[in-house]
Parts: sequence; structure tokens; C-alpha cells
Amino acid sequence: MAGHDQLWKQVLQAFFPDFVRLFDATTAAGLDLSSVEFRDSEAFTDIPHGERRIAALVAQVRTVAGDPELVLVHVEIQRVRQADFSQRMWQYYALLRQREGLPVIPIALVLYPAREGVGVEEYVEAVLGRTYLTFRFVQVSLPVLPAQEYVTAETPLGAGLASVMRPPTEDRAARVALHLACLRRIRAAQEAGVLDEARTFLLVNMIATYLPLSEEERTSLR
Repeated sequence: MAGHDQLWKQVLQAFFPDFVRLFDATTAAGLDLSSVEFRDSEAFTDIPHGERRIAALVAQVRTVAGDPELVLVHVEIQRVRQADFSQRMWQYYALLRQREGLPVIPIALVLYPAREGVGVEEYVEAVLGRTYLTFRFVQVSLPVLPAQEYVTAETPLGAGLASVMRPPTEDRAARVALHLACLRRIRAAQEAGVLDEARTFLLVNMIATYLPLSEEERTSLR
């Protein structure tokens, strides 16, 4: 599990601007994504209950509209469905807002099928029929998104993440074809000078981890 955690953190850090542009274009348009500075995500260790998370990434970014100001973008990765996840996203938001004194943009990247591929989730608190809190965050559910569309995305990150997305069919030939398409997209980006060796390794490792092939499928791939 530690290896999975580290892989996701490294991929998000290496491709952070591409990730935001790919899944939240409105937010990306308002940020200077050349000004990203990553913050220590260990600030979350005192969240109540201490549930284990796949990864937590916090980036400090400047806005582009008007006078530039600093904001935080918090990306939380969730491997399994949990009933209190929306509440924990609010807890993370409140902790960051209080500690850092900066606006926070929350994004959840979940590795299980949700209602939408990319949508807005809510956490609501009400007492005696009166709503006192409505908290919203963008949620990206990779298994719901069509892998074929993201393999050909402008950023090669799409090819890496496609390994966690929904394949066109579940048969062996489709898995091999998707694996091959992902590798070819990454190879093309490398040859075009878009990817260096380190970022190429991260994407190929992600494909090998989340779209593994049997020996027979590997033979077909070769």
C-alpha cells in the first residue's frame, strides 16, 4: 500500500498543472499554474479518527485575475467508498483554511465508481430542519470515465490515468489494446520532448500497476 501511496503522490506532483487542466478547466483558467509550490500534507495527521488515505496533496498557487493572491488546491485520493468521506473532505478544508488563512479549492480523486465521472459533491449539516453548512467539492471518479477518450488527451497524463478508467469492453483483446495504446501515447510524448525520463517512468509504472497483463496477454502485447 505504501508503494501505491507514493506512486500517486509522485504522479500528481509531476503532472499537477495537467491534472487540474484535465479535470477542472474552470479552476485551471483562474490559476497561474507555473507558480505551484507544494506544501507539507502531513498537516492532516491530527484529523479525527485518522483513517488511512492513499495520498493527500496540497499545492499553493497564485490566481491570475486582478491582483494575484495565493490559494491552496487540496487533492485527496480515496481508494474505497466510505460513508463519511464527504465529511472528511470538509474537515480537511476547515483545517487548512484555519491553519493557513488562505482560500482552499478542494478536489477529490476517487478510485471507485461514483455517480458521475466528474461532478460536484456536497456535504450538508442541518439541525432541527435548518441547514447551517453546505460544503461542495469537485470529485473525479476515474473508473467511470471512458479510457479511450483520455488516452488521446492533450496531456500524456491521460494515458497514465486511463489504466484506472473504464475500458471499452472487459475482454482480453480490449485490455491488451488499451495497454498498447497507453504505451504508444507515452512513447509519442517522449519522442516529442514532452516527457523526460522520470515522468515517463511514472506513467509506465502506473500502467503496469493498474492495468496488469497476464503472461498470455503480455505475449500478445509483444
